[in-house]
Amino acid sequence: MLIGMMLIGIVTAYTAPTFNDIDLVLENDYTAPTFNDINLVLGGVLPEIHLISPVNETSTEDTIITFSSNITTLEGISNLALYIWNSTGDSIVGYDRVGFDTSGSGNSKLHGIATDETYFWLTDDDNNKIYTYWVNGTSIDNFGTTGANSKPWGITYYDGFLWVTDFSVSSPVYQYWTNGTYITSFSLHASNGAPTGIAYYGGYFWVIDEFDELVYKYNTSWVFQTTFQISETETPSGMAYYNGSFWITDATDDRVYKYLTDGTYTGNYFDTPETGGFMGIEYYNGSFWITDDVGDEVDVYYTLASTKQLSGTSNSTTWDYNFSDTGNYLWNTYGCDTSGSCAWSEEGNFSLEITLSEFCWAEIPGKVAVPPGCQYNININDFFIGT
Repeated sequence: MLIGMMLIGIVTAYTAPTFNDIDLVLENDYTAPTFNDINLVLGGVLPEIHLISPVNETSTEDTIITFSSNITTLEGISNLALYIWNSTGDSIVGYDRVGFDTSGSGNSKLHGIATDETYFWLTDDDNNKIYTYWVNGTSIDNFGTTGANSKPWGITYYDGFLWVTDFSVSSPVYQYWTNGTYITSFSLHASNGAPTGIAYYGGYFWVIDEFDELVYKYNTSWVFQTTFQISETETPSGMAYYNGSFWITDATDDRVYKYLTDGTYTGNYFDTPETGGFMGIEYYNGSFWITDDVGDEVDVYYTLASTKQLSGTSNSTTWDYNFSDTGNYLWNTYGCDTSGSCAWSEEGNFSLEITLSEFCWAEIPGKVAVPPGCQYNININDFFIGT
């Protein structure tokens, strides 16, 4: 903001500094402010954010909720994000948008996806190629895989290289430079005969086997370490690491299941209503990017409900969110200004309870058991009881 000022000349008496005045300056150490000191002063005031609705401790039977919040900053507003957590403390995941279409590039049977946060690489087992895209979805190039790598499937990026599985019986993992130059291959464990998804995390490679529904762990020299069972996933296809857990896609029910890195199933999953088939998955820039081998596209699923890009110095915004399950939730908003200063709301997390709204039935004659919050219509021995 540019503020105009008028300077008015004022004539005052001038007093020359005395020796003591000068001596005081010389006796004290003086350090000139650095650029960072100045920047801290200019950009160090945090945004002021307030939650408006729904108010704290709201209980409702509506599953479509409108959230509203406002943000005020001294700098310009960068964004304001809505976060929703379920009762287990997991951030809700939901469909956001089509990230990019791949059909125009010829990438029509896509499976695996990997990124170095500058590029995406996608495998295609129909034409034995790997396609390169900018992270904004712009197609760059493609390269054919080596002859033995005839069904490229899973892919991950590590240490400047691409590591690609092949969905063939007892196939090894293939190593490429990112420009497509083939380097070598590494044999997998004898039981890891149907490798699909692959991920790198914590100094190890992790490879899914679709047939035995295990995840195999290898060191970076491809020496086998151990396995864990994928207990809830029927047709495991792709995997990615994010926030302390592995996220594994299931081609049978079009879901993504969350496992701890020791293989423990967390009880959490999310549906992929806009995405199907043998899905690859990668985490990038706050979202899961999931390949759709039916729709020839990469779909984006957010790990927070929504982010609004705003402008100016004072703004308010709303989000509509459709809850698929009843239960208890927490919500909050997090905003940043253009200088990079960020904050949560002044109020802290608000709680929200979504209750049952459907009719509930008791089918045991002579007994009426109605869960709290339910309406019911019950016929017992031809007598009608209702409320």
